[in-house]
Amino acid sequence: MDSPATNIRAVSSPTKHWRIFLFSVAALVGIACQRHEPIVGPSPSNKVLVTPYVDDSLRHEFTVESLDGLLHGVVVRQPDTIEATGRIVVVLHHGGQGSMADYHDHVELLYDAGFDVVAWDYRGTGRSTGKLTETVLTVDVHNLITVLRRDHYTDDTRFVAYGISVGSVAALLQATTDSTTWGVILESPIASADHLIQSSSTLDVVAEWRNGGTYDNVTRIRQLRSPLLILAGNADRAAPLRDHASVLHQEAALPKMLVTVSGAGHTDVISTLGRDVFIDMLLAHLRR
Repeated sequence: MDSPATNIRAVSSPTKHWRIFLFSVAALVGIACQRHEPIVGPSPSNKVLVTPYVDDSLRHEFTVESLDGLLHGVVVRQPDTIEATGRIVVVLHHGGQGSMADYHDHVELLYDAGFDVVAWDYRGTGRSTGKLTETVLTVDVHNLITVLRRDHYTDDTRFVAYGISVGSVAALLQATTDSTTWGVILESPIASADHLIQSSSTLDVVAEWRNGGTYDNVTRIRQLRSPLLILAGNADRAAPLRDHASVLHQEAALPKMLVTVSGAGHTDVISTLGRDVFIDMLLAHLRR
């Protein structure tokens, strides 16, 4: 984590629509016309996360009670004989274009890298019920980590927060409210709701779109004390690099690293970077 910023030229360029996090407002759909990279979209409730690459005995579905319903999640564990990573658990905070079921490629990739993976659905996404706001998201993230430590792991488990696009909000909430979170990875993150509005010329802003939330990652990242890795494309037109990832990188304390992926947009950072390069970078970050 010594290098503060790195530029990576694409080693492969298969297109991939990585899914993004829910802001619970349709006003953001206006961004979709930019490079076909929607910030939010429908979240079918009948979809479940499929993990055919994992033995059923290593997959555990769980629920977390919320004030207005249940949150659904899945723990995908490495075999007990595999301890090379020291039981690092990556908590995947998905995006708004769907639910955790749309992130099976992310889950598989992180699992193949040797980590346990936890995926979950925010209120109103996937099979989780209720209405999402920034206030309840803070409570839900806290309760999620509490349930994971109580029912599935131990107090000394090393959790890593991984947030995609506006899932960076949940990831930074985890890292800044759970003092034991060991590291943070942000993929195509947003700086704040205001930054998103100002940097998106196609967005028709309405007063109620944020449900009263600011989604202020800039303020949160100043409080971050965990090692930080940011991955972002220099062709991102939904959350432009200079207005979002670069701002967050600048405001964060060391150790930190910003990896700029040449030619990548908002939703294809990992596929443009390349699977093997991503895994090597991830292992270097988490096994430091």
